[in-house]
Amino acid sequence: MEQQFVEEMASSPGSMGYSPLGALTEATTRRLFIDLISTLNASFPDYDFTCLSPEQFTKELSPELVVRNINTRLADFVSTETLEELWLAVEEAVQMNQCQVFSYVPDLDSDPFSDQNVLWSFNFFFFNKHLKRILYFTCLVRSSNSPYLSEAQEKINDDDDIDQENNFHSRHLFHSAPSGDDAFDEEDDFNMEIPPQFDE
Repeated sequence: MEQQFVEEMASSPGSMGYSPLGALTEATTRRLFIDLISTLNASFPDYDFTCLSPEQFTKELSPELVVRNINTRLADFVSTETLEELWLAVEEAVQMNQCQVFSYVPDLDSDPFSDQNVLWSFNFFFFNKHLKRILYFTCLVRSSNSPYLSEAQEKINDDDDIDQENNFHSRHLFHSAPSGDDAFDEEDDFNMEIPPQFDE
């Protein structure tokens, strides 16, 4: 993908200007964009996000506002204690006050968030350049009529590590960010679990 950016800049310099992720003429911005796409591809292997544009990501004003947004969305599904534990874990992983936060705007056509049974969703990437980490926090709320829920419940019943009482699943993915000033490490470890699914 890096080579694709270079070729596009050579053929159409105007298309590689500023984006919500930063200036695409900078290697660190291009690397960040590639890593966001790689994170989505790894999280949803049945979908291909390689055709996304940088404009499908939005830079959030602050981590604090994102936390408030997520808490509001999840308040009807999980307890205050669970949310507190969640944010303690996120803080330990990425130190939110040092993060930039980006959100992904679904295309509502060919990604997992375009399913007609999805009532609402959110996608946030907490990016800590200093720690070289991206934490991906996504949630989908599906209609109780969704056939996906039946399949998901079967998986839940076979997995002793999932909390069946809350029917709450979390996905987080850590990925190395730029090493030095201009590149990400090529060999990085991914830690993934199942994305949140709620009945409504």
